[in-house]
Amino acid sequence: MRGWLRGVRPAAYFCPDNYLCSQVVREAANLGIRTTDDPRSVEYQSGDAILVAPIHVLINGKSKFGVGYGAYSDVRLGSFVIDDAHACLAVAEEQFSLTLPRAHAAYGKLRTLLDEDLRSQSLTSAMEIEQGSGGGLVQVPFYAWIEKQTAILRALSPHATDEEFEWTWPLIKEDLAQCRCFFTPQRVEINFRCLPIGVLPAFETARRRIYMTATLSDDSILVSNFGADPTSVSQPITPVSAGDLGERMILVPQQLNTGLKDDDIKNYIATNFKPHLNVVVIVPSTKRATYWSDVATPGMTLTANNLQIGVQRLKTSIGNLAVLVNKYDGVDLPEDACRLLVVDGVPDVRNMMDRHDQSALRHSERNLASQIQRIEQGMGRGIRSNDDYCAILLMGTGLIRSLYATGAAAHFSPATAAQVELSRQVSTQVVNKGMTAVGDAFQDLWDRNPGWVAAARNALIPVTYPTTTTIDPIAAAQREAFDAIRINRFEQAESALRAAETGQTDGKVKGWLLDQIAAAVHHMDKVQSQRILHSAIDRNGLVTKPIGGIVYKRVDTTGMNQARQAAQFLAETYGNDGNKLMIGINGILGDLTFIRDESEDFEQALHDLGFHLGFRAQRPEKEGGANLDVLWGIGGGSYLLLPCKSGAVAPTISKHYCDEVSGSANWFSGEYDHEFNAVPVIIHPSAALDRLATPPANMRVMTAVQIETLRERVRSFAHSVKDRLAEHAQVRHALVANNLLGEHFVQNNTIQLRR
Repeated sequence: MRGWLRGVRPAAYFCPDNYLCSQVVREAANLGIRTTDDPRSVEYQSGDAILVAPIHVLINGKSKFGVGYGAYSDVRLGSFVIDDAHACLAVAEEQFSLTLPRAHAAYGKLRTLLDEDLRSQSLTSAMEIEQGSGGGLVQVPFYAWIEKQTAILRALSPHATDEEFEWTWPLIKEDLAQCRCFFTPQRVEINFRCLPIGVLPAFETARRRIYMTATLSDDSILVSNFGADPTSVSQPITPVSAGDLGERMILVPQQLNTGLKDDDIKNYIATNFKPHLNVVVIVPSTKRATYWSDVATPGMTLTANNLQIGVQRLKTSIGNLAVLVNKYDGVDLPEDACRLLVVDGVPDVRNMMDRHDQSALRHSERNLASQIQRIEQGMGRGIRSNDDYCAILLMGTGLIRSLYATGAAAHFSPATAAQVELSRQVSTQVVNKGMTAVGDAFQDLWDRNPGWVAAARNALIPVTYPTTTTIDPIAAAQREAFDAIRINRFEQAESALRAAETGQTDGKVKGWLLDQIAAAVHHMDKVQSQRILHSAIDRNGLVTKPIGGIVYKRVDTTGMNQARQAAQFLAETYGNDGNKLMIGINGILGDLTFIRDESEDFEQALHDLGFHLGFRAQRPEKEGGANLDVLWGIGGGSYLLLPCKSGAVAPTISKHYCDEVSGSANWFSGEYDHEFNAVPVIIHPSAALDRLATPPANMRVMTAVQIETLRERVRSFAHSVKDRLAEHAQVRHALVANNLLGEHFVQNNTIQLRR
């Protein structure tokens, strides 16, 4: 490293946070390398000491290294290392993101300015934003954001010195037109698809840049967000083989035994593992951390505020159960600090932009690969050297569904895939057994069983890291387009994105890219941009809606046979693998949960469930511009209108909700011929009506009680057909036996409203 840096000074070493900086400083001292934490110090400027600092010291709106295109600073940067680059990227994305709470004056200014544009994208969510409650998320359409730039700047710039603005505004103001803007009832977020890293001249002019990362499956994000050279990134410096990787046994109890509940796993871990070793559980959210609070060691639910203290405790004592909240990278837990690592649930996305894109690309290979990369980052926390070892337990119905029912496990890096395969061979001994058998398997690793140790080492010997990697063409195109638009080369931007879109076969991804192409073309030809948007939404109904909306596509149930349709869908989705079906169903049912102010996962799960039961399902509010969450075509010209209020907290169904359902019923009457009929079924915690509420005459309700009954019936249905997926006679028998046949669904699974 010293030779690499020689003559290219001053040199800096950036880490994601202060905790990792302190580790680097200690290691440097052991090696006799002088360091400093002050970029203005003479030692750093002269090159006699290496600056060791958190990445936010470089990337912030008041950076000592200078901010602004062409800006000059006397604090120079000749070469730098970014350690744990993916974790640093998360920090960088946050630094380039302006987030304003609803209480901030600028939130109200922007909402008033953009209200009609929000309504054009989602009337329901826009109303939730107006009322300040619910889980609505709406992206401002790019054409409105671009055309209203002057007014937007007038709304934001007076607040430049506000606390929420001062560290971010200088980074984004010059490129505001390329931002994406998202509203929820609680806040507004303004951020970038690609970071305008050029606003930090020292970053771009540094002669030598090195990015260190243990996540080798896809480093294309270094190109899209750090502006790294694609050729250099495609030729990484890697170890000779994966033999330097620590030893892991990776087991998935709910894949081995689909009847295992989360409580079964949690309670077994707390009773049998926690007293003897350190257990670390990575959860995606504070809500999931609460689930573990009854067994977690007091004070060991770790966030950024207490992470350093918690990690130190893990390194100096045994018998802890620590919960890491949404921390999949940037933490080192060597040796006894973590002998069992639990990854519980699908990682949460970091911001609104990621949430929006995840929804638009749901179930696509691109989205699955992104999830796997985060999961794999988390799995790496417990091994930090080649002689370290750690048991890995993956759990949560959503995570298991992503890994196995949808095939995302194929995206693991070669070394992790080799360890998963070895663990699969071990797991054949514990299929359909309980947690005791899983514990016995882990004991071979903890007891250093010679047979296991030899097999674990041999599994990695043939695994080598590729000397070249393929850069994601979409990431490279997005970066090229972003840079081209910044200097008004719009045709170049369109060309770059067109090349990436042409090679795509997944309709969702093509539509998502056409949306971005339309944004680039808008600067040149507004009419053509709208034409492209219409083409985009034909392929992906969750991208930007064009001006004037879209033509609704009716759900056709002509000639529909529920049992045949269900059998065909199940066979095409799961093949002949009944275990995959059970995993997939458990994942869907896991999301059919009433959670305050959240409904997106519930709505998507209800949509997916419709297809599993042989119905024809649609999300009109997302796909067709109608104010309705989910629609099921259940056969015989009958439909269910399913407004989802699973996040509601009121003890009664409000007048507003009833008016909304009436509006959905009127919409259906206008879109479908008179021979079709629809039953509105509101999903709400309560069946009681507010005294002012006037529902449609035939409106029904599903409370949490009915949803729980439905969950049990669907689980029983899946168990009945799992060994005969393609046999429509068996499927029909199971539908009838579990009261899931369309013609009797309302009678068997909903109840009447009450005053």
